[in-house]
Amino acid sequence: CKSRACEVQMSENFSYAKLIAGAQVVGNTVAFREGALLQRLGATEDSTKAFCLIVDELNRGPAAAVFGELLQLLEYRGKQLSLAAGVDACLPEALFLIATMNVE
Repeated sequence: CKSRACEVQMSENFSYAKLIAGAQVVGNTVAFREGALLQRLGATEDSTKAFCLIVDELNRGPAAAVFGELLQLLEYRGKQLSLAAGVDACLPEALFLIATMNVE
């Protein structure tokens, strides 16, 4: 992820934990970790500047499982919501979501 953008590439193995938060294997243990989007948003000091989430090859992964709560966060941008992963999150008003898909 770059400073004002976060790019993720979907695959069959991509999960909610990798994007938002949840249990992830770290070495020989399982630990709770924030996913790519929450890590990047946490490191962003100014939530009024535009921020972009780029999802490459959206159709390759389990979109409903990965993006379920993200859709709720997008609907209620600017409001703190409690997530199933046990964390609170708030998406900035200036978040843009761009997704690509392969059609072959």
